Amino acid sequence: MRDVAVIGVGQSNFVRGYEGSIRELAFEAFREAMQDAGITQKEVDASVFCSAPEYDRQRSPAGVLAEYLGLIPQPTFYVETVCSSSSTGIKVAYSMIKAGLHDLVVVLGFQKMSEITSAESQERMGRGADIQWEAPFGTMMPAYYALYAQAYMARHGLTHEDLMEVRIKSSTCGAINERAVYRKLSSRRTSERVTRRQRWPVLLPGRSGSGTVAQTRMEVPASFWPMLKRQGPSQRNRSGSWVLARRPRQSTWRRDPIFPEA
Repeated sequence: MRDVAVIGVGQSNFVRGYEGSIRELAFEAFREAMQDAGITQKEVDASVFCSAPEYDRQRSPAGVLAEYLGLIPQPTFYVETVCSSSSTGIKVAYSMIKAGLHDLVVVLGFQKMSEITSAESQERMGRGADIQWEAPFGTMMPAYYALYAQAYMARHGLTHEDLMEVRIKSSTCGAINERAVYRKLSSRRTSERVTRRQRWPVLLPGRSGSGTVAQTRMEVPASFWPMLKRQGPSQRNRSGSWVLARRPRQSTWRRDPIFPEA
């Protein structure tokens, strides 16, 4: 069986409003990942693009982005599992390499939500659930999270203080990420007020992007955990790119200076 490794990563800045197209947004992460891997487009066997659909009005982005990034005529795929789209894309690329179908695959996750209003964004979030029995009754992502949190607290004894620590952790990750939008470190008092409000099953009208996973890019070994630790709060507009390849038997990988692999 083949070993598979991440050989290059890249990241765009996280911004509230992005004036460029999804092509330009994707290129920011793609260029950095290709430079990190030290490869060219001709060496790429396939590409996988990942996002939650319809926020940027481009129904099928894979072909558009692959052409813009110079990855045609290699095969390209679009993967969508709402907030976990990029994680799914990495699994798909890993599986293709492991099976021997391709030797080098580019995975690029992106999300551009500033082309639509907050109301339109919430409507699309609602349609991520059952459009017959859930979305028509007002269940959006904030309400889902609050319901799940309350159920978990009742069943497993999770406390409000536990949730507060998660909020502080996310704030800290954002503060140390120079490309994040929200760089302010939250106090324990602010975190306590936010988490108490968040755990009740109410809608938050006029807000969007709260359930989106932010894709980060940094030098990592085969483990993806260090990437998740640095992501910080999720944002509206961002892109992330990973280059996966078959790993030689003898190789040395640079380790993340802040979150080394265990």
